[in-house]
Amino acid sequence: MRRFPITWILFACLSILFISDCKKEGTTEPPINDQPTLEAYFPLKPGLNWNYRVTFPSNVNVPYQPVIESPNGLVASSITHGMRSWTQGAVDFTMATTTVAESSSSILSYEAILSENAYKFFFYITGDYPVQLRRKKVGDAFFFDIIGNLPVAVPNWKIARLVCKLSADSLKNTVDVTVPAGVFKGCLKSSVAVTGTGATFPPAFIRLNYISPRIREL
Repeated sequence: MRRFPITWILFACLSILFISDCKKEGTTEPPINDQPTLEAYFPLKPGLNWNYRVTFPSNVNVPYQPVIESPNGLVASSITHGMRSWTQGAVDFTMATTTVAESSSSILSYEAILSENAYKFFFYITGDYPVQLRRKKVGDAFFFDIIGNLPVAVPNWKIARLVCKLSADSLKNTVDVTVPAGVFKGCLKSSVAVTGTGATFPPAFIRLNYISPRIREL
């Protein structure tokens, strides 16, 4: 089985958190807390815009194995699980947050608007169905995922695509990452297996995520 190329995944995950990352001439970068909290790596509020460019170095089949959160008892489906072929080259797409979907001591999520390619990249399934961005706290760890609400039945199916996860131990090791947008210091590294309940693919498909606290808006 062909292994999943890590290089484009790295670029994609970096793009996820470099939100509207442009600097006007003559401006200075905002000061960075010497000891940022995990919350600083997962900012969520209305009006955030993500601009992606994912580069596929070669033709590749990407596995889709989201976790099905509802209906209860459903672990996999031909509708949500499978492979999508992507051709060599760059794919652009966008995502933006709108209103609060859920807010509690452990969960913060916002409604989101995705472009067509974003639906393809994150969920395999195209269409205009409700999507949320969710930050979930479990113990001392934070999970950042994208939730799709599929209108295939009543109530909707709810599937989760994990983007990255961080724990308190993650703050002990930071790295500097250079991408076309610039140099981002103090990044945290997260490794996510492309799998879910009922997965049929071996753990050869690993996403490496680098999450930066150096985020600013225009």
